[in-house]
Amino acid sequence: MPMERTSTYLLHCFIAGLQYYDVLEIWKSLKIGDPVELIPEPNNRHDHNVLISNLFMF
Repeated sequence: MPMERTSTYLLHCFIAGLQYYDVLEIWKSLKIGDPVELIPEPNNRHDHNVLISNLFMF
């Protein structure tokens, strides 16, 4: 008998600045396993803890 496939919820977070990008189109194209790089931006004048993301779409 095959095992039932389940999902694991890994992360829930608030992402500031999404209103400045066409995020829905990018979000719909992401797949499980797509690499995402989170880059610290300590010199950001609004928030020194901010991370920017770089999506590697192939």
